[in-house]
Amino acid sequence: MKNISLGKFLIIVVGIILLFRIIGNITAEKSEVKETSQIKQSPIINYMGKDYFENWREPTTDELAKISSVLIRQQTRQCANFYVIETSANEYAVACTPDEKTFKYYGVWTSAQKSGELSADIIKVYSEPNHIRYIEKTRLPPHD
Repeated sequence: MKNISLGKFLIIVVGIILLFRIIGNITAEKSEVKETSQIKQSPIINYMGKDYFENWREPTTDELAKISSVLIRQQTRQCANFYVIETSANEYAVACTPDEKTFKYYGVWTSAQKSGELSADIIKVYSEPNHIRYIEKTRLPPHD
């Protein structure tokens, strides 16, 4: 009788140890999930003290018309191609490029029909538009 009790006791102890290990593994997995979900995306720009995380993009047809009109009206030169980040309603950070290699940054207010070059204290650019760079790298050489 004593042997059966000792056997049951050992089974219970081993069961409790396994239970604690299983609970420990589940807790560790949840901790790993929390850590990876807390990884923050890097901002693309900081404009007037606020971080923006959405990527530079080509303007929509409507935005292209409105922003181009403002840039022309303000006599902004060397802005044949540009990319935008909408910072608020009718306000854009615009990355202009005359040569597909260098960028100048402008604030454009389409409602007020105003624009201005953004200085380093107004905009911090962490990631330039890479659409053009990708196209440039993948462009096929001319045929002979």
